[in-house]
Amino acid sequence: MCLDDAGSHTADHTKIQVYSCNGSAAQKWVLHDDGSLRVLGKCLDVTGGGTDNGTLVQLYTCNSSTAQKWTTGASGSLVNPQSGKCLDDPGESSTNGTQVQLYTCNGSTAQNWTSSAAAGWNAHPATGLPMVLRARDYPTFASPGDVNSATGGPDGKPDLYATDTAGQLTEYPGATPAGTTATFADPVSLGSVTDTATHSWNLDDGTGTTATDPTGTLPATLTGGAAWSTDADRGTVLSLNGTAGYATTNAPGVDTSGSFTISAWVRLNSLTGGNSTFVSQSDAPSVGAANGFQLYYSSGSGVWAFGRHNDDTTSTSFTAVYGAKAVAGKWTHLVGVFDADAGQLLLYVNGRLSATKAYTGTDWNAVGPVQFGRRLYQGAYGEYADGRLSDVRLYPTALPPADAAAPGGNATLTQLD
Repeated sequence: MCLDDAGSHTADHTKIQVYSCNGSAAQKWVLHDDGSLRVLGKCLDVTGGGTDNGTLVQLYTCNSSTAQKWTTGASGSLVNPQSGKCLDDPGESSTNGTQVQLYTCNGSTAQNWTSSAAAGWNAHPATGLPMVLRARDYPTFASPGDVNSATGGPDGKPDLYATDTAGQLTEYPGATPAGTTATFADPVSLGSVTDTATHSWNLDDGTGTTATDPTGTLPATLTGGAAWSTDADRGTVLSLNGTAGYATTNAPGVDTSGSFTISAWVRLNSLTGGNSTFVSQSDAPSVGAANGFQLYYSSGSGVWAFGRHNDDTTSTSFTAVYGAKAVAGKWTHLVGVFDADAGQLLLYVNGRLSATKAYTGTDWNAVGPVQFGRRLYQGAYGEYADGRLSDVRLYPTALPPADAAAPGGNATLTQLD
C-alpha cells in the first residue's frame, strides 16, 4: 500500500489515505529541506495542528507550520516533531481509502512507509530548485521568461515550468535572485500535459483470451461472444456481439468516489436493438447492484452518453450526460470525465466537449471489476455492446479540457517551447 492523495485532488482538506501502489502523481511525494512532504504542489498536514492519537492527516496549502513538519524515524517511520508522534495507517488497514492519522510511534508495520524505498531516499531532501534538473525527475523544463506573478502580470522575475514523469506540469514562480543565483517560490501544480493514464487496454492482443494492460498490469479476460477482429481502420480490435460478449478485469481500475476520466475508441454496428455499453466499472461482487461509471450508446436518445449510478444500491437513481448523435459503422472517440470537486459529468466526442451535467448523487466508490461490453444495473448485467472497441484508458483525475479533447493515440506533449 502507498501513501496517496485521494483522487489526485489539490483542494485543501483532501484526505490522505492508503491506496494500492499505482505510480500515479498522487503517490509521488517529495521531502523538502523545510521538513515538509509535498505532492501536487501541496503539503502533508496534521489537521488543526493536533497532537492527539487519531488526529487525521490531510492535504493543505504549504504554510511552513509545525503541522507540516516531518522527519524520518526508526523502522521506516515518519515523525511529526510537534507532537512526537508518527504517521500511521489505522489498524494496519489494507483497505483502499483508509485515511491516515497521527499515533504514538511503536515500530509497527502500520508506521513503516519506506520498506520498499531505495536505501538513503531521505538522505538528501530537496533544496532550492537548481537550474540543472535530474532527467528522471523532470525530463523536460523551460523558462519562457517573466510571464506570471502573484497578481497575474509580469513582475521582473523569470518563471520556470517543468513536467515530471507522471505528466504533471508544475510552475516555479520566480523569486528575488540570491546574487547571481536564480531562486523560485513554492511550486504550483498546473495539471497534466501528457498521457497520465494509470490503466490502458490497447485491445490489439489478437490471440488468446487475455487483454493486457501494459500501463497498470490489470488484464481483462474475454468471455462469451467477445473476440479479436481485424479492422480496416484500427487493426486488431475487440469485437462484441451485442448478446453475451464481454471482457472483465478481476479488480477495479479507478476509485470512483474521486475524480476520474475514461476514454475509448468505439464503433457501433447498429443504432437499433437497445443500449450498447462499451466500458463500465461494477460495484463489489458481494453487492452486485450498480455501476460506478458507464460509457455507452443510448438507443432511446440516439446519442453517446456517460453516466453513473447515484449510489451503491439497486435503486433506479442515476445521472447521465447525453452528447452528440451517434453514427453506426464509424469509429468515434469518447471521453467521460467525472469532476468530483465541481460535481459534474462531462462528455467529449471526437475531441469536442459535447455536453455537461451536474451530478446529483453521492461520491461512492465502485470496488468491482472494469467491464468491457456490458454494465451492471439493479443487480443484473445487460446492455451488451454491439460493436467494436479499441484503446481504452483510465485516469485517476478529471482531465483538463486540453487533455480530454486530445484524441487517444496521438503524440503527447513532451516539451515546452
